[in-house]
Amino acid sequence: MVLGEHCLGKIRQTKLAIIGVGGVGSAAAVSLLRIGFSNMLLADGDVIEITNFNRHFQGYPEYLGWNKTEAMVDQLKKINPWGKYVGLFKYIDENNFDDIKQYHPDFIIDAIDHLDEKIILIQNCLRYNIKVISSMGAGGKKYPELVKKGTIFSSTDCSLARKMRKKLKQLNITEDLPVVYSTEPSNFTRQQPGSLFTVTASFGLAIASWIVEQLDQK
Repeated sequence: MVLGEHCLGKIRQTKLAIIGVGGVGSAAAVSLLRIGFSNMLLADGDVIEITNFNRHFQGYPEYLGWNKTEAMVDQLKKINPWGKYVGLFKYIDENNFDDIKQYHPDFIIDAIDHLDEKIILIQNCLRYNIKVISSMGAGGKKYPELVKKGTIFSSTDCSLARKMRKKLKQLNITEDLPVVYSTEPSNFTRQQPGSLFTVTASFGLAIASWIVEQLDQK
């Protein structure tokens, strides 16, 4: 047994909220479920389309046109029908964080693409003392071996992390929050860069690993 019974017991009792169930969030959800977590809230306001089909763990033809949370919950139930899953088909903003808070998550996974929404989520996590880990930019990256776990103020070579650091400093937020990022230099020119499944999945797996580490070290 890799994880002790004490850690596995905590895993079974832990409630997770995964905000953003695209390439990174869906990878985190499936890997955490297979480790033993089975109490999850999933939130996203987007749908499964041909344009994002390639990077989702719920990327199956039967889910085309479904909202991402509905498809993710359905996929998780196929793996573990005894789990407890809550799907919110909405983007999280300053007006609806209570929808997450009332779920009483032990950990929140920030797998949101957009900076402003990430900042709102982080502010609320800090306000209510909820542990959070944030995914930085996986778009435009090629090399999964360069995906790292670290902190926001120690991360390098990530334009999203750089923008987040600037915004956090403007808001006088000094907490060195845990993040997953890539040290691969950004060299894309498109505002909405494409992404590879190997990289987005590696981000999600690294996030799942961090969650397990937090429970295994207590």
